[in-house]
Amino acid sequence: MKSLLDSVYVYHTPVTAGAFITTLLVLLLVTIGSQVYKIATAKPVKSLLAEQEDNRA
Repeated sequence: MKSLLDSVYVYHTPVTAGAFITTLLVLLLVTIGSQVYKIATAKPVKSLLAEQEDNRA
């Protein structure tokens, strides 16, 4: 299998654990960052009014 891949692909890029760790950290930062932004920009009065309306029904 290795000889087949060597004959097809001329350039080889080694994949190390650092690439996976970096990708994981970027995904975590984007996910957590978007959630923090969503919470920080939410209007608390609007959500409290919506909660109060739900309790009346």
